[in-house]
Amino acid sequence: MNPPNPIRLVCFDVGGVLIRARGSFPEAILAAGLPLRLPPAEIAALFESPEAHEVRQQYRTGEIQERRYAQSLSDAIHGIYSPGEILIIRAAWLIDSHPETDALLRQLREVPGIRIAMLSNTCIEHWPIMRQYPWRSCVHYAFASHELGLAKPAPEIFRAVESATSIPAYEILFFDDMEANVVGARECGWNAFWVDPLGNPGRQMRGALVHWRVLPG
Repeated sequence: MNPPNPIRLVCFDVGGVLIRARGSFPEAILAAGLPLRLPPAEIAALFESPEAHEVRQQYRTGEIQERRYAQSLSDAIHGIYSPGEILIIRAAWLIDSHPETDALLRQLREVPGIRIAMLSNTCIEHWPIMRQYPWRSCVHYAFASHELGLAKPAPEIFRAVESATSIPAYEILFFDDMEANVVGARECGWNAFWVDPLGNPGRQMRGALVHWRVLPG
């Protein structure tokens, strides 16, 4: 199937797409050097509970800051990890660049007429880390949920990107490792591609960029 429209903006999620990140709260706990104090499924269920989700949503949209986030999330998961431990776990969440990320973005930067953006649900502490990788110099626009006061998959965040870049939805290609965010982008008219973070994101995205005729086959 031929792509229906030319692409002018390629937009990337960061964690799980451009860089490796922990896939779950229990995984991040172990990476932080802390013990699992409940079975992993129970810990994950607490982390995904409505109370914990609301805390994380407030944090990623900048409504609350680090200290309140740590205390509120600790409370939401019934205190099995202290506020201090919550911050240690958060610090262990990001890992390093995915293989091929830097080469892919450098090649993409050389394509005439293509702009590059990053759009992340993140926090004020993670954002500087995300911006320090070598591929950051290839990015024209950097959008963070805590700076926008909006988070994916809310349609308002996708509209904010369109407004800031002056590029319409149908000329945007978006990569994300969360299916809900891909669905949300598509509902806003974006061309969106789900990235499997357990596979090879660079290879997956290169294949999609070839399909959309952004990169040569």
